[in-house]
Amino acid sequence: MRNLRGKIQTFYSKEGLKSKEYKTGIYQGEYKNQKGNLREGKGVFYWYGGQIYIGQWQNDQIEGYGRVYFPYGGQFIGFFKQNKACGIGIMTLRNQKIYAGN
Repeated sequence: MRNLRGKIQTFYSKEGLKSKEYKTGIYQGEYKNQKGNLREGKGVFYWYGGQIYIGQWQNDQIEGYGRVYFPYGGQFIGFFKQNKACGIGIMTLRNQKIYAGN
């Protein structure tokens, strides 16, 4: 974008895709709000301990459908509310045993 004097003017959207480092890991995904600092929509969080979450975010929290991959090889697929598993989900262990339930 150019201003009236012909100089290039830079502007940044506060919403959209970003990558940001937190104390516990790195988030890559959508942000939304006027300050552009709330995780909202689809995103991936990589914990420094090796755990990975892929799924939905709302108001800067894990919220909705998602998957958690554990460093030991297991995974959990299901729904989350306020950063916690909520409702029906499926846990698959490293030995391929599968548990389903609440």
